Amino acid sequence: MIFNKIKIWLKSLFEYNKYKLTDEEIPIWESIVLKEYQGYLEWYEKTKGDDLCGPWIKDITPEEVALLDKIHEKYYGNDWWIATPISTAQVCYVEYEDIKDKVIYGK
Repeated sequence: MIFNKIKIWLKSLFEYNKYKLTDEEIPIWESIVLKEYQGYLEWYEKTKGDDLCGPWIKDITPEEVALLDKIHEKYYGNDWWIATPISTAQVCYVEYEDIKDKVIYGK
């Protein structure tokens, strides 16, 4: 009985302040993760990591941008900015890096 309570407590501690993806969001998130990896590799191949503007999410769609914005706003609000002029795909990469450890598959 005590172990079950500890298990429930640990699970709630892990899930505290996490964003749980809905069934509809899971394929969008998985696409973002794949495109982020592809964009990072492409960026690194071109720059060897020596680039102020940073990597991007390759071929990001409006639906993916909307999901990133939605999750990012939950943690950071909508009053934040980036000082370096970069593309939307690069801003999305920054948002992804901010939130990637806060997203879990929900139910």
